[in-house]
Amino acid sequence: MARIGDKHMASKFGVCKFSNVYGTSGNNVTAGQKDYAARMMQIEKQREEYYKSLGTPPGVPTMKGATADPDNAGYGYNTIIGELGDHSVPEGWVQRLKFNGKEFDQEMGLYYYGARYMNPVTSLWYGLDALAEKYATIGGYVYCVSNPIKLIDTDGKKVYMLFYTTGNKRGDNMFYAATLTRRNNILRSEGYNPKKDIVILSSIKDLSNVSSIVRNNVKRYSEKYGKTAEFSIWSHAGSDGPTGTARTSSYPLDSKQMSIEGWSKINFNWDSNASAYFFGCRTGVGDGDTPSFTTKISGKHNFNSVDVYGQTSYAYPSKYVNYRENSDWGDDSFWEKKGDKIIFSPTYMVGGVAKHDIFNFDSPTTVYPMRLSKNGKGKVLDNQFQPGKKHK
Repeated sequence: MARIGDKHMASKFGVCKFSNVYGTSGNNVTAGQKDYAARMMQIEKQREEYYKSLGTPPGVPTMKGATADPDNAGYGYNTIIGELGDHSVPEGWVQRLKFNGKEFDQEMGLYYYGARYMNPVTSLWYGLDALAEKYATIGGYVYCVSNPIKLIDTDGKKVYMLFYTTGNKRGDNMFYAATLTRRNNILRSEGYNPKKDIVILSSIKDLSNVSSIVRNNVKRYSEKYGKTAEFSIWSHAGSDGPTGTARTSSYPLDSKQMSIEGWSKINFNWDSNASAYFFGCRTGVGDGDTPSFTTKISGKHNFNSVDVYGQTSYAYPSKYVNYRENSDWGDDSFWEKKGDKIIFSPTYMVGGVAKHDIFNFDSPTTVYPMRLSKNGKGKVLDNQFQPGKKHK
């Protein structure tokens, strides 16, 4: 609902853009999302002018009648509302888009968010969050992680960017199969909508190319599919981050790795509740008092409030995310092409111990949880496994 001069303008579907300016000029438009800070400044300025005009200083609020109180003067200092005029809704017009700009279902008494309904009385969803498995530590029926002041619930549009390295002496098939597995899991997930969401696979050799590929993806797909919900990369790696297969042309850490500064320069265009996964070996391992690679980058401005996951050990292929069992096709056989189709064995890169490590008492089937880091702080929980198929 907006007002231009003495005219009312109604937008039933909420597609108009308004400037939030207070004033009496016929060119000013007022609408929801008001700038209350500017409004209070105007009120305060007018109050001071009002007291000044009467030649009396402001008095104690409880001493009515002792000073220039508006109740006694007959005309208050706040004339802004009167000057703006009547902003009431025209008779017979129903505003269907209410809280958060979502449609209110009059019959059900619920707000419709596209994927599920929300009960405004209890602030709970009627239906499990489609991404509940991804956020195991958060209730599947809460709104915005119970923090609606800071966070918003998006419209369901999501971009998933999955990267894998090629040109490795060993590992190409494994990384590609793991990428295909993650893609299929996303496509088959309950919350995925092919009309709103997109999964993008990108092969790389030079790690610095991640920046340009992400930038092009954002430019090409963000308007239609929204912001980035996930960035994942499958590669060889160490405690200082992923390793490529070609010389790193920008922000090199060594010949084939990219520095923390290089990773901090990438604009991922994150969605709320976004995640980044680094599936290479030891990306979530710190050295004494030194934080892990994933904890370090989680503290950078471009990863603000993003859940960043890293491996807490060396990584190995597995059919499950919580139990190590290699591909049915053999140790190094993960996919093959038959005609125009790619057939692959479901593969996850998980943390664990080498089968020949006689000095480690953990079973070779044990999977180590990933480290979750956020805003420069990391932690490891027993159930901190990547999304995917679990062994029962």
